[in-house]
Amino acid sequence: MAILREKRAREEPSPRDPAAEKARWEALFAMAIKPPPGAPNLTDLLREDRDSR
Repeated sequence: MAILREKRAREEPSPRDPAAEKARWEALFAMAIKPPPGAPNLTDLLREDRDSR
């Protein structure tokens, strides 16, 4: 029984746990790559690609 309790304690919280889900999203957004100043935005790149066809 102690082994099962220990394993369960090490498992990640349920995805239905709002606090855990919020923490996961915040960690994901913290890893987002920020383009340097003056870099073209995604909309401009998509339009350029579309117009080149």
